[in-house]
Amino acid sequence: MKSIELEGSHEKASNKNFSLIISLLLTAVMFQQAFAAPLSWQSTNGPYGGDATAVAIASGDSKILYAGVYGNGVYQSIDGGNTWISISAHLPNLYVEHIVLNKNDIYAVTYSAGIYKSSDQGGSWVAVNEGLPHGTSDRITVADLVVSQDTLYASTFDGVYKSSNNGANWTKTEVFPVAQLKD
Repeated sequence: MKSIELEGSHEKASNKNFSLIISLLLTAVMFQQAFAAPLSWQSTNGPYGGDATAVAIASGDSKILYAGVYGNGVYQSIDGGNTWISISAHLPNLYVEHIVLNKNDIYAVTYSAGIYKSSDQGGSWVAVNEGLPHGTSDRITVADLVVSQDTLYASTFDGVYKSSNNGANWTKTEVFPVAQLKD
């Protein structure tokens, strides 16, 4: 029989932090929905060649879009989705699951190869996985990636990791209570 056991000496503080974060997230969602305009969907001219697994919109220009196409990398549109170009020529892993934008950097979270960053609109990509845990078969699996005030947070099988230097190094955080399954 498996049981869940919480570890850590700051369990009460972690629970307070977790409750505060959840409360802030719920408040932000309710505030955003109260002032949001009705949404409408329009078909675009691509990108084609696989399932679109991720979409990101540039904060300074809503006509600049990025799409992760599973098996075909990252695509960019500068005209609101009317045309798309591949910016994956130098991306080592084309199985993109998430895209995150931070200022001039594009982060592509890939299947089993971790996170890649481009600072030149996809002209080149570098792995930014130093400090992230390796799973089975030496795979780096990141479930999600978010940015808050220039700090990146990556959720992995081993917990939440953060980077304050654009992904150059990652350290495990103790923000959330950690649960481990034990036999």
